Amino acid sequence: MPVYNNENNPGFEQQPNDVYLALIPQILSGDENAFLKLYNIISPLLYGICIKYTSNRDDANDVFQIAMTNLYLKLETFNDTGLFIGWA
Repeated sequence: MPVYNNENNPGFEQQPNDVYLALIPQILSGDENAFLKLYNIISPLLYGICIKYTSNRDDANDVFQIAMTNLYLKLETFNDTGLFIGWA
């Protein structure tokens, strides 16, 4: 699990939507490296949200894992009508 704190991880750096859109077809075709790239891009934001809305790191880790699993399983439902990061 990623470690989220201001000292070691300055947080999420917004990427252009094109970055996500380029990775999605690769991920859907089974490219594990593309999913790893996506994970590395969005995990600081997603984990930060999990920390914010849970009472402790154990709960945040559980929620983060569920969210990333759901993102992977439902990625094919993203229809490119808005920003990917908002859908994620």
